[in-house]
Amino acid sequence: MDKKFINWRVIMQSLLGKSTGVDDEQVEEWLHEDARNQEYYEKAKYYFDNYYSGEKEIHQINMKKAWDDFLVYTKKSRNNIWKRYLQYVAGVVMLLGVGVALLLLVGKSEKPSTVVQNQMITPGTVKALLIFHSGSQVSLTDSTVFEQVVEQHSMAEKMDEETQMEYNTIIVPRGGEYSLALADGTRIKINSDSKLTFPHRFMGEERRVRLEGEALFDVVKDKEHPFIVETAKGNVQVLGTLFDINVYPEEDVVQTTLVEGRVVFKGRGMSQHVELSPGEQVTYNMKSGESHVEKVNTKVYVGWAEGKWFIEGERLEDITKQLSRWYDVEFFYKNPEAKELVFTGDLEKYDDCEVALDIISMTTNVMFTIRDRAIIVQNGMEMVDVIQELRKQTGYKFFFNHNELKKTGRASGKFLEKDLSVVLDEILGKTNLTYRQERGIIIIVPQEKSVEEKKARVEIIGKVTDEKGEPLSGVTVVIKGLGFGTLTDANGNYKLVVPNAPEKFSLTFSFVGMKTVEKAYAGKNVINIVLQEETIALDDVVVTGIYTRNKESFTGSSQTYTAEDLKMIGNQNILQSLKTLDPAFHILESKEYGSDPNRLPDIEIRGKSSIVGLKEEYGQDPNQPLFILDGFETTLQVIMDLNIDRVASVTILKDAASTAIYGSKAANGVVVVETKSPARGQLRLSYNGNVDISFADLTDYNLMNAEEKLEFERLSGTFTSVSAIEQEQLTGRYNRLLRDVKRGVDSYWLSEPLRLGLTHRHNIYMEGGDSQMRYGLGANYSGVQGVMKSSIRDIMGLSLDLIYRKKGFNFMNKVSVDWNRSDNPIVSFSEYAKANPYYEKKSGSTDRWLEDWQAENIAGVVYRQVQVANPSYNDAQNSYNKGNSFSVRNNLSIEARPIDALNIRGRVGITKSITETETFTSPNNTQFAKVEPLRKGSYFSSTSNSLTWSADFTVTYGQLLGGKHMINVAVGANIRENDMKTKSFSAQGFPEGNFTRPSFANSYPEGGKPGYAENKNRNANFYLNGGYVYDGRYLLDVNLRSDGTSVFGANKRFSTTWSVGLAWNVHREKFMKDKASFINVLKLRGSVGNPGNQNFSSYSAITTYYFNNWMLNNFGTGVLVSKFGDPNLAWQRTLDKNIGINLSMFSNRFHVTVDFYHKRTDPLIADIGIPVSMGVEKRRTNIGVQVDKGVNGTIRYAILYKPQESINYTMSVNFRYGTAFYKNIGRSLNAYNQENISKNLTRYYDGGSPTALWAVRSRGIDPATGQEIFVKKDGTLTYTFDYKDEVEVGDSRPTLEGVWGNTFYYKGWSASLQLRYSFGADVFNSTLFNKVENISSRSITTNQDRRALYNRWKKPGDKAKFKSISLTESTPMSSRFVMKENYLSIESVRLGYQFDSKWLKKALRISSLNINMYMNSIARFSTLEDERGLYYPFARSISFSLGAIL
Repeated sequence: MDKKFINWRVIMQSLLGKSTGVDDEQVEEWLHEDARNQEYYEKAKYYFDNYYSGEKEIHQINMKKAWDDFLVYTKKSRNNIWKRYLQYVAGVVMLLGVGVALLLLVGKSEKPSTVVQNQMITPGTVKALLIFHSGSQVSLTDSTVFEQVVEQHSMAEKMDEETQMEYNTIIVPRGGEYSLALADGTRIKINSDSKLTFPHRFMGEERRVRLEGEALFDVVKDKEHPFIVETAKGNVQVLGTLFDINVYPEEDVVQTTLVEGRVVFKGRGMSQHVELSPGEQVTYNMKSGESHVEKVNTKVYVGWAEGKWFIEGERLEDITKQLSRWYDVEFFYKNPEAKELVFTGDLEKYDDCEVALDIISMTTNVMFTIRDRAIIVQNGMEMVDVIQELRKQTGYKFFFNHNELKKTGRASGKFLEKDLSVVLDEILGKTNLTYRQERGIIIIVPQEKSVEEKKARVEIIGKVTDEKGEPLSGVTVVIKGLGFGTLTDANGNYKLVVPNAPEKFSLTFSFVGMKTVEKAYAGKNVINIVLQEETIALDDVVVTGIYTRNKESFTGSSQTYTAEDLKMIGNQNILQSLKTLDPAFHILESKEYGSDPNRLPDIEIRGKSSIVGLKEEYGQDPNQPLFILDGFETTLQVIMDLNIDRVASVTILKDAASTAIYGSKAANGVVVVETKSPARGQLRLSYNGNVDISFADLTDYNLMNAEEKLEFERLSGTFTSVSAIEQEQLTGRYNRLLRDVKRGVDSYWLSEPLRLGLTHRHNIYMEGGDSQMRYGLGANYSGVQGVMKSSIRDIMGLSLDLIYRKKGFNFMNKVSVDWNRSDNPIVSFSEYAKANPYYEKKSGSTDRWLEDWQAENIAGVVYRQVQVANPSYNDAQNSYNKGNSFSVRNNLSIEARPIDALNIRGRVGITKSITETETFTSPNNTQFAKVEPLRKGSYFSSTSNSLTWSADFTVTYGQLLGGKHMINVAVGANIRENDMKTKSFSAQGFPEGNFTRPSFANSYPEGGKPGYAENKNRNANFYLNGGYVYDGRYLLDVNLRSDGTSVFGANKRFSTTWSVGLAWNVHREKFMKDKASFINVLKLRGSVGNPGNQNFSSYSAITTYYFNNWMLNNFGTGVLVSKFGDPNLAWQRTLDKNIGINLSMFSNRFHVTVDFYHKRTDPLIADIGIPVSMGVEKRRTNIGVQVDKGVNGTIRYAILYKPQESINYTMSVNFRYGTAFYKNIGRSLNAYNQENISKNLTRYYDGGSPTALWAVRSRGIDPATGQEIFVKKDGTLTYTFDYKDEVEVGDSRPTLEGVWGNTFYYKGWSASLQLRYSFGADVFNSTLFNKVENISSRSITTNQDRRALYNRWKKPGDKAKFKSISLTESTPMSSRFVMKENYLSIESVRLGYQFDSKWLKKALRISSLNINMYMNSIARFSTLEDERGLYYPFARSISFSLGAIL
């Protein structure tokens, strides 16, 4: 055996007085070996003399463990000599201080001094001693440097891989733990008081290590090289698995616990091995030779590696063994029976030792006495013995009656660094005794009995922190009702003594900018408090962008969503989340452009307020809501590009009462977006990352394969001719195509332009500051890849936020810099959908034409030609369609609050943006095949330069009068100007090659020239908003606003809008509280108002001209009218009425919100036709009325609700129903009706719906003739189609639509499922119209829908839905193509996990970490077979997100 090991055992025998003469000689020899040995011996002797002598029982000392501790100690001792000297000096000073204090306290002190002055016993740390095979040692305090240290040492000793394996040893002492990775990647976490022997690198067929103590192994799988853990009591062989081994030398047993994988255990002396399955544990007793395998809860045995002790029916002795190793203490039992006490529960490993002892002592009468690093355990001492012990420890004089003390029984607890008064309060608190101090003597006396019980003296201590765990200094701690208190110190600690405490009392904790907390005293003398910032839950407020109002006192219809709500649905953008969350918010599906990332969606809130289908005529979308970003008006593009991780909340304002503050711009609703502001506290860094994988959704395409398409062309007569010469050539073409089909040509062209779109989004934000100054710096990047090749959108942004607050003055400035770049596909997706499958796709080369065939007569004259362009060829050219934009946005806000009730705010916002677009089409593109060379190729460029500024001034007043009358008033004014200048030009004629810039162009297009446009509009408004609430029950909101704008006529520049809202909080009535207490909220509300709409082009009311450059006269250049203006063009205003109800019941588990609305827009604005003789075709004017009415709502119920256990399952359904109609428009829009006859089924008639479909009714195909049968207006049948017989045949607005939602929370896990439903919509099936019928002789060369082959009439008697397959003439749009569409789609699926913050802070030093997985638009089931995504396909996506706060 090692000599030093023997010496240590002998030393311990000597210290305990059990040594022999031989032992004493060995000790003397050892002491002379090294001066450090003498130093350690003196310290150990001092320790045992003071704390171990005289005890009834001394634990057997673990000699080997003690020696390992000694090795670590000797290495550290050289560096700690000055620290020890300082400790000695501090001890002398402390003793002097105690002596002086005792002299001063005699006969005067009301509070006895401390029982024992000892340092706190803190948890273990990361530490280990690494001993290399050469004998050199390295002390480790960081797990991340292990591999580096081993590698450097190996290089220093020039180890050769061919030499024999050399083993190193790592010793983890008591009070330590260590994690490491071996050379093969195996990860091991070693528990306290353990030793692992391992090679620098594994060689040979086995990977072998040796363990003493406990470790958790995560072994890398390698079948060729099994992993073997040797122990003194047996071996464990593994392939790749996670398991724990507990094999401490002083224990008789070895335990192996398998978490996952497979292990084989064979103990020393066992005849057979034991194979474990996951969740099993083998316990082997080497002395008895017995082994036992059982199913166990593995977390009980591996929890130590994650910072927890999971205790299930363990003896106190076994628990204290774990504590002794981790805290580097020794437990000594005065009562052996205390060892047998059994406990179950959870303990935090990284808490101080005293916390664990407190918890144990609370559950039994065990008493722990702590002396330095020795802890004496005994069953509750007799009260007489306790007082005697206190006499010895403190030196105080006591006087007491033995008989009275014996009546009180035993005392329990833990005494460390506690004032004597606290100890006496604890041990006498549950007895009928108390104490008082007279002339330096502590006298134990019976409690005085009187009419009023004598009030007790209570001392309370604790710590106050914020939500991040940072201590708060200067927090006011007051005893409520008693009028005295204290302040927290620099570390957040406080101490409060209540000399005559009443039986029940409360403490209040208050701090500037934090919520005041009231805590009732419940007998515990340690009260720690966490204060939260003074913020109002977003669910309880309405954020309008101008003022913030408590939701319960607000009469309007609105809904606020937090960032968490938005990200519960998806991580793409806020608009997609709002579409799912709110029934009033609707994104109109673009059948043409699907998921194109560079297309803006059409959005509406609660129906339409303007004429549908004239978006291009207006220059803007007149049905689009107003968007507000951080209090300033912004554009849909900015909101679309806004990174969702920058958003704090989104509020949707829906009715007149909520939107009227925005007056003439709010008829379509308002979306208010607030971005995150920096939080106070130490500098912290947050990161959010998202990765999306998207793929095209082609389930709605039903195209023919090669064989079907060739057969369709044959049946349609494509290969038939009356001319023998032509027939011969057509037959040759057919045979050639048929031969290709028979040899397997069946090209799937739809996959050619597609890809897996990989999108990644990143957002980094640094923030910090104190209660006065806060700062935040953010950066974000989104790299969006569409599902079509060459379809991208890159978005980058920087933001700087500054907030300064002091004594009623607030300054806030937000600066944002954004840049984005976009690329669009050159060839539309529809071109690939048209490509015939019998054309072969050739790898390695791309032909210009898929087919270039022609038929000639005898004279060689071409009289028929089939020339089909290859879309892949056009895609391969150097054409491009790209754009970029740059914008800078600065919003400044200054607020002053001279008194609490009055707030004065001024804001200024300025935005500068530049947008550029470029489109180049190569001269090699097939569209230029028949164009003269000097006109081949085209180029277009446009640059827009925009400057927008706005300023507003608002004064708000809010005051509660008489305890029942709440008054809110907001008065303000706003001015805004937008100035945009656009330059553009086109060019043509480019040489072949990489000559894509405009300087290579030959000329402008014929009749073309550079373009320039300047649009400027100004707005000014003044507003008054007032709110009154009586006793929280009866609510009134009034808005009055005057707007002026340059958009409307000179005689109609200003307009006044107003709104009135009423509400009744029924749940606050006394009769409700008495008889319907299960109702938490019942609110009835109604509003009426007339918000307006300014979403029209800048010069709507002004007559504009253009120069007549081609006809000069003697007076110079002439001008012509471009557009007639109207000085009397009036504002488009909407009378908006709303009735709503909010209901919450059953402890807020059941919620219902329903709104009924009625919107009447009068007058409308539209361009109407005028005689051509006027020089222009249309003129903008006011016409007619549009009415839109409906209902939307949400029903939500928490089916499973256990907030204390973080368990919640909530189901919700939101719904939307609406109808609309025109009135008094007469024949004003008849010009559009005539234009639309051959384009679509939209018409503009009195009484007709904006979404109605108008067509001639059809009875289907006549089985006898194959002709279509039409129904005239009078009901008679005819074969003749006449547009005069058009009637309303359907409505594209669904009868009912909404989302069925499910959210589930369990501990840190969360999941959601959102299903969208839609019923009753009528849709014009364009696929049937364009790809089943109406197939011309020219379009027959493109691929078609399968139904064109199988469902068309072929012969008399066929009951078919479609005309004869041989007909190529044009088919009119009739009701035969109008069909019902009902669909159900899986809109969003989410699974997420929020990691435990305590574990993160201790293990990774991360404040917050969450991960989420999403699936969006993953499936759609529809009763309608119609192609969607014609020019750009729809997409399904799978996303992953990560959020972390450091």
